[in-house]
Amino acid sequence: MRMALLGLLAASGFAAIDAAAQEARPKPEIGLAAGQEVPFFVVDFCHGEHSGHAGCPGVMTSNAMARGVLLFSRAADEPARQLAKELDAKLVDGKQVKGFLIVIGGTSTELAKQCQDDGLKHFIAGIPRDQSLDRLKQLGLSDEVFHAVVLLDRKLVKASYLLKRGELTAEKQKEIVAALAGP
Repeated sequence: MRMALLGLLAASGFAAIDAAAQEARPKPEIGLAAGQEVPFFVVDFCHGEHSGHAGCPGVMTSNAMARGVLLFSRAADEPARQLAKELDAKLVDGKQVKGFLIVIGGTSTELAKQCQDDGLKHFIAGIPRDQSLDRLKQLGLSDEVFHAVVLLDRKLVKASYLLKRGELTAEKQKEIVAALAGP
C-alpha cells in the first residue's frame, strides 16, 4: 500500500513538472507567416477523400503527423491548378504530405469538376466558410493576396508565399515545389 502511494505521489510530481515545463515554453503566434501556428479555419470539401465533409486543414495535417501544403486561390485559375497538379504528381501523397486546394471564389460544383478534369488524386479541395475567411483575412490573407501557398510541418508554418495576381509564375511554382521537397 505504501509503495502504491509513493508511486502515485511520484507520478503526480512528474505530471506537475511536465505541466510547468509546457507552460514555460512560449506558444507560437497564430498566423500564416513562417514560425507561426496555422489558424483554425473550416473548409467545406468537394473533392478528395473528405468530399462532402468539412474540416480544418491544419488540424487534419497535424492529426496525421504529416507535412502539408495549403494552396489558397481567389479562383481556380490556371496557375493554381497547375501548381496543384505538379504537387499532386510529385510530392503530395495524402498520407505523409497532405495537400489542400482552397478556392475562395467559385462554387464547389465547379471546383470539383475542375479537380476531376485535372486528375488530382491526393489533393483535397474545397471552399472556406465565410467566418473562416474573416479570420484568415485578419491573419494575413488580405484582399490583395490572390494566391497563398503555406507549407506546414504538422501545424507549424514552415514557409509562406502571399502572392498578388500574376505572381504565381512558372518560376515561382518551381521554387515552391523545391521548398516542399526539402527537409
